[in-house]
Amino acid sequence: MLTQIQSNEVAKFNKMGIYFSNQSAIVDTYEPFETEVTAFAADLVILNGFVPDKNATAVGTTDQKSLDKVKIATKLSQVCQKTKAYAIVTGNTTLQAQMTATKSDIIKMKETDIMGYVTTIVKLVTPLLTLALFIPYGITTASLGAITTLSISYNGLIGKASVDESGNAVANDKIDAQITKMQLEKETMDLLVSEFMTLNPDFVAGYLLNTKTINIGVHHTGVFGKITDKETEIGLGDAIVVLEGTKKIVLGNLLGEYTISTVPPKLYTVTANVLGYVPQSKVFKIQRGAILELDFEMVKKS
Repeated sequence: MLTQIQSNEVAKFNKMGIYFSNQSAIVDTYEPFETEVTAFAADLVILNGFVPDKNATAVGTTDQKSLDKVKIATKLSQVCQKTKAYAIVTGNTTLQAQMTATKSDIIKMKETDIMGYVTTIVKLVTPLLTLALFIPYGITTASLGAITTLSISYNGLIGKASVDESGNAVANDKIDAQITKMQLEKETMDLLVSEFMTLNPDFVAGYLLNTKTINIGVHHTGVFGKITDKETEIGLGDAIVVLEGTKKIVLGNLLGEYTISTVPPKLYTVTANVLGYVPQSKVFKIQRGAILELDFEMVKKS
């Protein structure tokens, strides 16, 4: 029998799967989001295959290796995203060009290339850790060390044979591992869904509703908005929005639109940064069960 947490997550993922299937025409208009949805759908089939019978046979080393690769890709792509945001603010075009890898890019890498790529990114980011302007982005020695450790473990699994495993406990572990994998995929979709905010706001609203975890209102809580030039009212691309006091840092799209979701409800300071403009901060109360709007009109530096 599934635990309550497993049951909640399985129910949520199935609800998401139905929503994506019904909204496939919209999903297919944005390739990065479509890629994540396709992977999610395949993993949902695997998860539902585990659910009816916890004694089902599962594959050991291969599944663990795949899960570790997804974890590395998720964590490392977040490091790249935040470091790229810092590079944009500081005008470091070289560093910006070095931090373009997405989760999808890393997953597509050859197994033997993963550890080397992790080492390269860690070496580039480590000298920045003590810089005052970089510290707020939330990347630490510990977080880089965790990615390095994971990559070493992953590298050790390369070439090992798969092992057939069976039994209730093992199958239960496989369910938990599959849920973790799909939670990471959802986190990536959370980052990408703002692309639909302008042309398909109803799709975004439906996404937020169908990705809400049962008994937990955090996933349907946050803030979205648009960052524009005060004089021209034109959206400013590559804006960086920081939820002060948290690790939530997002990069707006080319239209200046941003979304910060999965945030506990309370009072926050939200800060918008755009290269060449005066940073702007606003105090904003994030409310349970709602994604509320907060716009910024930026003034150019004199």
